[in-house]
Amino acid sequence: MPPPLAVVFDLDDTLCDTTGAMLTALEAVSLRTPAFADRSPAELHALQIHVMQGLDAQIFSGALNASQARTRRFELMLSACGDPAPDGASAALAYREVYRASFRQTRGAGQLLKALREGGLRIGILTNYLREVQQETLEVTELLPLVDALVTVSDAPPKPHLGSYAAICKALDVTPDRAVMVGDSWTNDVAGAVSAGLRAVWYAPVGQQAPADVPHRRLNSYEPLQQALEVILG
Repeated sequence: MPPPLAVVFDLDDTLCDTTGAMLTALEAVSLRTPAFADRSPAELHALQIHVMQGLDAQIFSGALNASQARTRRFELMLSACGDPAPDGASAALAYREVYRASFRQTRGAGQLLKALREGGLRIGILTNYLREVQQETLEVTELLPLVDALVTVSDAPPKPHLGSYAAICKALDVTPDRAVMVGDSWTNDVAGAVSAGLRAVWYAPVGQQAPADVPHRRLNSYEPLQQALEVILG
């Protein structure tokens, strides 16, 4: 098998600690929001993920932009927690302020991307969210200068649609067999990528077990760096 020419990464909870930032922001919002007061950050996070999944179709179709989606998300969350007059806009604004300030790279991510680029590989990001948000995420975490191509649901169908992987390979000017996909979602970043002809590395930091027999490599951490490079590059 020829060596890869490009490495494609998922973004949320792969290169960035999205869940950690969400939990921090939800805890801050709960302190000033009576309807959330009896819910733990973990409970609010589970509710948020459920609500976000319900809004995905409207976001992916362009019916909701990022700001509208956040407002609607918090309206639904507040209603689910018993608020009779949910002010989604105010809650979303308070959340976003803390969320953005709390965003961090996944430990070792920046060092890994630098090493891959120094080795001559192209770096792509393939993510199931809006370009305006994910571009900002890369800027805030200082990863943007290390990225050669960004493909989002603003540009192509969401993963695991085959067109998603085709779009990032085209943006990186590589054929699928010369690209490696790295991400935390089994469905989107392993099974979908392999179906599209890419090699796959499952980023599984909490030791999850593979749910199916799909060819892949497994990575639990980006540290130590040399070990992560060996897993990704095979």
